[in-house]
Amino acid sequence: MPISAHRFASASLLGLVTAISGCTIEHGGQPSLSDPEVVTPEDNKPTTWTIFVYGHGDHNLSPSLANDIEKMSKAELGANVNVVVLADWNASAEDAEGNKIYATGSEWYRIRGSGLEPALLRTEPEQDLDDGATLSGAIARAFKDHPADRYGLVLWNHGGSWDGGYGSDMQDGTRPRPEGMSVPKVAKAVRDGLDAAGLGGDRPLELLAFDTCLMGGAEVAYAMKDLTKVYIANAEIDYGSGLNYADTLTYIAQNPDAAAQDLARYEVKSWDALHASASADDVLLRSHIAIDTSKLEAFANATASFAEAVSRAPGAAERIASDAYFALPAYHATLADGVSDPRYRDYGQLLSAFSGDASLGTIASTAAEVRHRLSAMTLGIASGTLREEQFGFHVAFPVPKDLSSEWFGAYSQLAGDWSKTSRWNAVLENIFANRDTTPPTITSEIASNDPSGKTTLSILSADRDLGIARLSVLGADSVDPTTTIRFGLVAASALKAGKAGAMLWDGKGIAVEGQLATVVPWMMTGRDSNGQVRPPVVAVLGKLTFGGEEMDAGLLCAEDDGSAEVIMLVTPTGQTAALTTAEIVADDPRATFAPALVAKPASGGGVLRPGTPITLDKDGLAIATKPVPAGSYSLRLEADDIWGNTAVVEHAVSVQAP
Repeated sequence: MPISAHRFASASLLGLVTAISGCTIEHGGQPSLSDPEVVTPEDNKPTTWTIFVYGHGDHNLSPSLANDIEKMSKAELGANVNVVVLADWNASAEDAEGNKIYATGSEWYRIRGSGLEPALLRTEPEQDLDDGATLSGAIARAFKDHPADRYGLVLWNHGGSWDGGYGSDMQDGTRPRPEGMSVPKVAKAVRDGLDAAGLGGDRPLELLAFDTCLMGGAEVAYAMKDLTKVYIANAEIDYGSGLNYADTLTYIAQNPDAAAQDLARYEVKSWDALHASASADDVLLRSHIAIDTSKLEAFANATASFAEAVSRAPGAAERIASDAYFALPAYHATLADGVSDPRYRDYGQLLSAFSGDASLGTIASTAAEVRHRLSAMTLGIASGTLREEQFGFHVAFPVPKDLSSEWFGAYSQLAGDWSKTSRWNAVLENIFANRDTTPPTITSEIASNDPSGKTTLSILSADRDLGIARLSVLGADSVDPTTTIRFGLVAASALKAGKAGAMLWDGKGIAVEGQLATVVPWMMTGRDSNGQVRPPVVAVLGKLTFGGEEMDAGLLCAEDDGSAEVIMLVTPTGQTAALTTAEIVADDPRATFAPALVAKPASGGGVLRPGTPITLDKDGLAIATKPVPAGSYSLRLEADDIWGNTAVVEHAVSVQAP
């Protein structure tokens, strides 16, 4: 499947993926996403709207803000929908010739739509859009200057869930490390602005959307529940395309009397249409949700009942930590960054793991009630293919070893409303109090090793808190025996306490167009709908020559065989991107990829040893397995437990020449 866009991010390693289309899921027995029934007011007077976009773009995303304003301008708004934008730019940004791109200060625009340039209403001196007073003042001004029957608010910028907050005003490059606004400060500023505009009371906004990353979680949504009828956000990173402004704003203009919930259902469908094939990350990992805020209180109260059941059940901490361990992929994930310590887990996926287990008694029944409440308040979600078992709504759940008294202090302060009502902090405190800080005890031995290298490794552990085991292969360099060649990951599977397991190596490694390459685990993907652990996404390493420059690169894949269509690359400046082979070939028909093995000398470190460059084909590169050379090898077994501890065991094996 073609993946047409890419996003640059901070550097690490790289990868390849088999891309499949994603899904849009409706919840709560709601009607379909077809046009809602339009109710005409009795006096036949058209309903008016004002939608205010707080364009907080004074940082690296100024070009994205300009692009989104262009998208807004393509909407067919008519005379009764006002879209007003406050845009703050990064005036320190320069083009390739060193010319300044954006003006200092901030600008107010009215979007005219129909492809017309936006109307500049006024300019103002440089402001700090991370200041709550600036946000509340802007909301008051936008809605007082443009009164309407219905109001919407879009908060545009960076987002970082309950702990990262919203915003990051770099003050035209003079503030290199902006802190943004905490979630409680954002909620207060929005309420103050609405009150100042004369829009008091319960849920005066029809919709509140964060066009940011990571704000689709329980802690943030609950903080906004009294401000808006509908809450819209991304549970995952926004990989670059943002809201589908032209289509969604046109729909609102055509259906001004539609219920906020129906508009939200359409918005999710529209967002998914824009993102479904926008980038490799979007295809696999996208996540977007719309919530009926009137049902958030019941959801939080149900969570409190679940927390109470957990506190009364001996051994509950271990079971919940185990199910959270497999609630993957966690959020805050990119193909560019690969594996990272999870901080936000999918709440519905976590609940599903034990809500149907009758042996858990009250824990199961209260978990089922929370999941029911989550489904009832969800108006729609859009998900990538690695998230098809997920509900698109996250909750704080870091790796248990990362919990600390400092973490709980921050959670109480930054997610206080949710924490007090839901008692979710009590669930995590239970896990913290019962966590294990020692690696699992693993017994393993070579059960068989034939001349071709086919090896069976038997594994046994009595530990109850087992997670996933990974088997990697290392071999001696044929030229320098003191140097180790890392062939990398060959198997991964879940472990079960007290049950003998086995991991197999067939004496082969992963090869690209017939050349062996190092494979590293890149992203664990959790369980499928049948409870079986999915194979991890892995990175097959190499060197890409593209546009006359050589750079570290790799292919991401979840299978041993097939055609790899996506290449991850690290630019000479340290940025990463995901491009399809079709995109690369279109830009540079002479581009090549050289599969590489990692060589680790006795002195330490590691270097990529690239093989023969392969000219890229627009349809991808062939991935298969190939026997490794004859010689001595080490099988490295790494076994995790659910708390974040790892045990390591190595076994020597040999491969003989055929």
